[in-house]
Amino acid sequence: MPESPEDMKQIETKTLPKRRAPNYISTYANQANLAASFFDARLIFSEMMVEATKTAEGITVPLVMEEKVAISMSWEHVKGLAVLLAKRVEDYEKRYGQLRKQPEKIIVEG
Repeated sequence: MPESPEDMKQIETKTLPKRRAPNYISTYANQANLAASFFDARLIFSEMMVEATKTAEGITVPLVMEEKVAISMSWEHVKGLAVLLAKRVEDYEKRYGQLRKQPEKIIVEG
């Protein structure tokens, strides 16, 4: 054990070995939402699927939002993730062109 902070080595987290947990999940999502509190944030990933479903008001709609997974993290982690995602999107758009903005409303027939 190091005797003082000067004896400690600094390593970059990206150089740490990686392994998958036994309960590792890989899934597809085409929607994301954020639930937040003062202490943390919860990212909820969903998939919009074609399926006739009734809303709480009893209206039949042709789509359903199926929640797949939720991930809770501290706001510090959210900020780091936001920086990482912004950089990756910037790199992607430089290579392939600007991405379209996701519409807030969709058009359904009937």
